Amino acid sequence: MPDWINPLFGWLGLGGVGIAGLLALAWFFPPFRKLALMVAGVVAAALAIYTKGSRDAARRKQAEWDKAEGKMVDKSNKARADAERDHAAGRLRGGDEFDRDRG
Repeated sequence: MPDWINPLFGWLGLGGVGIAGLLALAWFFPPFRKLALMVAGVVAAALAIYTKGSRDAARRKQAEWDKAEGKMVDKSNKARADAERDHAAGRLRGGDEFDRDRG
């Protein structure tokens, strides 16, 4: 399912009641038809624009998280390589009480 479907249904569900009410107003009260249809159009356009903005902001935020996660993985891989190199060279700290590998 495309990723734009869920936010679209959410916002149309929220604003759909208002749009339905405006369309009912246009149907049952002809003097207000033009105004109700214009307001319903504006509400529908606002919902579409807000949904697109929300989706784009979520994508941008996810990209920031992915970038930060990539940096953290690189730092942790470097730290692990440094620790393995120090361990292989026998350069561990002598008074490390948390070194569980001591026999």
